[in-house]
Amino acid sequence: MKIKIGKIIRAKGLQGKLKVFFLSDDPSWVTKLKHVYLGKEHKKIDINSAQPTTDKKLWDISFQGVIDREKAETLKGEEIFLEEEFFKSSKGENLYLRELMGFLVKDKNFEFGQIIGFGTNGAQDLIEVKKTSGEITLVPLVKEFIEKIDMKEKVIFLDLPEGF
Repeated sequence: MKIKIGKIIRAKGLQGKLKVFFLSDDPSWVTKLKHVYLGKEHKKIDINSAQPTTDKKLWDISFQGVIDREKAETLKGEEIFLEEEFFKSSKGENLYLRELMGFLVKDKNFEFGQIIGFGTNGAQDLIEVKKTSGEITLVPLVKEFIEKIDMKEKVIFLDLPEGF
C-alpha cells in the first residue's frame, strides 16, 4: 500500500526543479529517500536531490528525467506517495502516526474508542477517535495526555481532561 506524503506545488527555475509540499511537520527524513511514487498510477521516480527551504514543509526536489521547466510544469499538482513499510519506527525512535491506526484508546483505563484517522490543527497532531458511543472526535496527541503506548497490545492509554 502507498501512503500520500505530499504534493508538487510548482516548477522552480529552468532546470527541472520542483517545489514540493510535504504533509509532515518535520520532513527531514526526505533526505533519506531514493525514490517516490507520483500520481494515481504511483509511477516510481528516482530523486536526484532534495533541499529544504525556509518553510520547513516546502522542499526543492530534483527528479531523474525532469531536466527542464517544461517537463517540471507537467508534474504540477501531482501527489507524492511512499511505501507503507517506510513508516515503521524502530525501538527508541519516534512513532509514525500511521503506526497507531486501529489502536484502542483508553482513558483512565476505561475504553474510550478506536483510532480511525489523523489530523492536525497546526499546533499539534490530532488522533481521530471513534468513541464507543459511535461519536467521532479529535483528540490532541500531546505528551501531557499520553500515559503509555502499548505497541504489542495495540492500546494507547491517555489521561484526558474532563469533557472529552
